[in-house]
Amino acid sequence: MNPFVCPVCGGNGLVNQGFYTQTSGQWGTATTAPEKCRTCGGTGIVWGAATYSLWPFKSEEGEK
Repeated sequence: MNPFVCPVCGGNGLVNQGFYTQTSGQWGTATTAPEKCRTCGGTGIVWGAATYSLWPFKSEEGEK
């Protein structure tokens, strides 16, 4: 398994407080105090196998 930067927190290990809270179909937060990222557990790194590649990419016209 390979380490990857957490796609949720961008490798910071923190997200804005209220990031995981949703009420009435709208995302809301009262403060911007950081909260530990639940995806990576605050480490900023997730472990796993790559499931896709960003490069080289394929466009609608064909491969580039």
